[in-house]
Amino acid sequence: MTRTQVAAVAGSFVGGAIFAAGLVGSFHWPAEIESVAMVVQAAVIIATGVFAWHQLGESRVLRDAQTRPYVIVDFDAQRRRPFIFLVVRNIGATAARDVQIDFQPRLASATDTAGYEVASVGLFNDGAPMLAPGVVIDMFFDSAIEREERRKGDDPLPDRYEATLTYTGHLGRRYTDRLSLDLGMYRNLTYIDEKTIDDVAKQLEKVGETLKAFRSTEKGIRVVTPEYEQQKAAEWRQKLEVRRREQAEAESQRVSQRTDVPGVDSPPT
Repeated sequence: MTRTQVAAVAGSFVGGAIFAAGLVGSFHWPAEIESVAMVVQAAVIIATGVFAWHQLGESRVLRDAQTRPYVIVDFDAQRRRPFIFLVVRNIGATAARDVQIDFQPRLASATDTAGYEVASVGLFNDGAPMLAPGVVIDMFFDSAIEREERRKGDDPLPDRYEATLTYTGHLGRRYTDRLSLDLGMYRNLTYIDEKTIDDVAKQLEKVGETLKAFRSTEKGIRVVTPEYEQQKAAEWRQKLEVRRREQAEAESQRVSQRTDVPGVDSPPT
């Protein structure tokens, strides 16, 4: 029965009780009828009280759902394929305090090395003093390629993990949520390569590296326009003409010096 139906029934009971009370007060009824009417009236009052208590409980649950923190943890195996990330976020309306996260079985990654295991992350061992609303902790978990190679070998890693999250809300209430994580649901999916803002950032980095190489005098970006080509051609012709005049003057001086030396005949004309 919905809340609207419950309210309608309770309203009918209340109306009937008022009507019965009016009849009892207006007429002189036998004692048996008056006793029955009083019992009905008491039953209606009790039913109305139960309904009001039920409504109060639902209001409390709704208010708690709207104001409580809500910490979740999940795998992200699609955003930056083939890498798998583990994401912790507070999607609730208030801060979560004293956050503790436990995984069963223990987290294991194909990229784990001695001293750098994913299960040794401080968040999963010491917890977090507080996670504000909207805070997202995004961490590298594994490589899907290496994890799949392990799965096909003799030392496979688990796909399913059970996460238990406990934290305290703003009113001091302690919450415990249990979530099931399954990497197997991402296996054998077909994807379409889509460029994202990360790809734009990578291309900009390449452009920046290319521009750094143009800072030396031997390398640079040269912009050549038709006007620039005409100007350079005119300068080249001018330099060539000057060089020709200088060579002609030098040749004339050598001939003049030879004619001034005794015993040296002038060159035939």
